[in-house]
Amino acid sequence: AIALSGLDARWVGYDLSFAQEFFLAGFAQASKKPVLSLETPELQMQALLPTTDSDALEMISRTLQDLEDGKARRMAGRMATAWEAGNLEELANFEQWCDCVKDDTDRAFYKRINDGRNPHLADRIAAVHAEGKKVFAAVGALHMTGDKALPKLMAERGFKVERVNYQ
Repeated sequence: AIALSGLDARWVGYDLSFAQEFFLAGFAQASKKPVLSLETPELQMQALLPTTDSDALEMISRTLQDLEDGKARRMAGRMATAWEAGNLEELANFEQWCDCVKDDTDRAFYKRINDGRNPHLADRIAAVHAEGKKVFAAVGALHMTGDKALPKLMAERGFKVERVNYQ
């Protein structure tokens, strides 16, 4: 269902083969820079995957329904447009406009995949920096939003955080 969502998003110009991970990994390799993971695959899977079979079936069912009725494509298009424009306010209001947070289970899922992961990401960035290494960290745009936004957590850890606009 997740793979189908990624493929469907291509209709609105959101092509996963151009994702930042691939570009930045290629750039790092070409310039002989090390690439470090901010989280383990186990931590990421724990956050992203449902914990019970019934939750997994419900998630697959909802995802397929969203694909069938075009909602997934509209949501991907809106997210891509907000990301392209650097519109953090639009991204921060994702739960209000996505029509994907129907109940407490949904709310808990989105909190887990964003706010729940950000403290660990911030700790990992701070730990690598504390080793005396220069750090360039790349994360998804939604990690810049929410009660536990990564820039906020980095500032709380003593880092000077400044938003850079490319436009």
